[in-house]
Amino acid sequence: LLSDESALSKLFGIKFKAISHPENVASPKEHIERMVRSKSFRQKQYINTTHNPKIAALVDLNLISHKCPSFRPFHKFISDHYC
Repeated sequence: LLSDESALSKLFGIKFKAISHPENVASPKEHIERMVRSKSFRQKQYINTTHNPKIAALVDLNLISHKCPSFRPFHKFISDHYC
């Protein structure tokens, strides 16, 4: 979910910087939590169980495939079977 900063920005109304290699982020949930808290001046809170489905609905799967090599087989499977 870190690979699509525009999806995060849309959901939280906060400008997020692009992360070149999101798979290298050790704790992605904690990273999103810190970014939301910091950029909203502690006025917004990221709750992964609530926000992850909303972020997933907004993400660009092609962008994720480009930035996250481990996602490519899943994206291909979904594209081949459901698109």
